[in-house]
Parts: sequence; structure tokens; C-alpha cells
Amino acid sequence: MKKRYLMATNEYGYVGEHADVSSYKKSGVFNINDQKVLDDDLKWSSNGVLEGRVFYIDAANPFSYSGSGNTVTEIDNNVNGTNTGNQTLASADGGGSFYFNGTGGLEFADITALNTANKTIIMWVKAAPNHNGFIFEKGTVNTQYSFFFAGQNSYFRDYDHASTADLVTNISSHLSASAYTQLIAWHSGTSKRLYKNGSTLLNSRNTGLGNGVTNSNGIRVGEYNGNAYYLTGNVGLIKVFNRGLTSEEMDLEYELYKTRFGL
Repeated sequence: MKKRYLMATNEYGYVGEHADVSSYKKSGVFNINDQKVLDDDLKWSSNGVLEGRVFYIDAANPFSYSGSGNTVTEIDNNVNGTNTGNQTLASADGGGSFYFNGTGGLEFADITALNTANKTIIMWVKAAPNHNGFIFEKGTVNTQYSFFFAGQNSYFRDYDHASTADLVTNISSHLSASAYTQLIAWHSGTSKRLYKNGSTLLNSRNTGLGNGVTNSNGIRVGEYNGNAYYLTGNVGLIKVFNRGLTSEEMDLEYELYKTRFGL
């Protein structure tokens, strides 16, 4: 059970298992910048929105990464992933990030909670434009869903029983090798969208969305599930939700992390 406590003028906190910072809208007293949150299982709710979250890795969160070595723990399901590349994964960049040098990625065993038709994928990325590389994939290549770069474009891809269904966006002016970008791949109902830095819409489509095919294959970060399209760049964190987040929730996620990533 969550409890609300007055901590100081215009500051509230929630104590309880996985206290949800998205509750800030329910108060009407304090705003996002005033909020302080405590969480009795020690998974601090500065982690952001929690409703529907099914995957979370973060290079700056000690429950996910120790700051060295090749093992990364997915927090929500306690599943370990392994660095497959010839790379020093740890980076202090962006307050803590995973560095990929184009030789491999992170490989996680299957997490059934990611078998979802509606989804939101939040990614903090620093990588060069015109770059071929996968950020995230669930399932063997082109069997479930993924987000990746190819040339000047990004692809948010879902698979249906007949073919792949892509939202293709020219990403060259939105991606940088010298600064982080928050990219949000969003799919809910009859719409698929790509957002940048909160709820700034970059592209959308309402046809060819994919129908949520599921399988028992695993998750890859920094490569596709066939060992190619290796990413070169930094990934600070990735979150996946089993629903389409609201614009307020996307803005909340951006506000929580923008200072860390230099925005």
C-alpha cells in the first residue's frame, strides 16, 4: 500500500513497493520538479512511470549494472543479460551508459511479459546519424518487434503473420554522436508513432501495424537476434511498457532524466 507524506513545502513522497511517480498528477498541489519519492524495496521511483513496465535496464542503476563487467540485470524480471562483443561495456558518459563499439550487444533470455501488441519503448541513445545498428529487439530477427537504425532512417518494426510492418522515420537530423536523444517508439491500438524528448511527435502511421505475434525467443540490445547490425554508440537506459504511455507520462520520463543526459 502506498502512503503519501508531506516532506516539505510543495514536496510529497510515496513509500511502498514500487511507488509510482506518475501519481503526481493526482495531487494538484506539487509539480514534477518538487517531487521526492521513496520506495521500500529500494528500487527508487526516480525510475519513472511503473504501470505496465515489463523491461528496464539502466547503466546508472546498481540493481541493473554494477558499473563494470559484462553482466547486466533486467530489473523487472531479474533476468541477466551478457555482453557478447569485444567491448568495454561500462561508460561514465551520460551519468552511466552502456558503450557498444560495433562488435556485439547484450543478449537476454526470453521474458514472456514482452509478448505484447501494444507497447512503448523508451531509449536514451547517443549514436552517429547514418548509422546501421539495432537498439532493441524482442524475438528472432523480424519475428516480433524491434527498433533500429539503417542509413538515414530509423525503423520501428512489428511483425504480423504475413510480413513486417514498419514505421520509417528519417532520423538523421534527430540523432547525434555528441549528445543524447530520448527516442520513444509507441504502438497502441490503431496507431504507431515515434516521439523525441518526451511527447514531441516525429512520425506516425495508422495502417500496417503488426498484430502482436509472440514467440519464446529472447531480447537483444545493441544488435539484432541473429548477431548483426551491431550498434556503435551509447545507450543509457531502455524501458519497455505493455501499453501506449500518455503524453504526460512521456514528458515525465523525459523530465526525470534530461539533466543526467545533459539536456
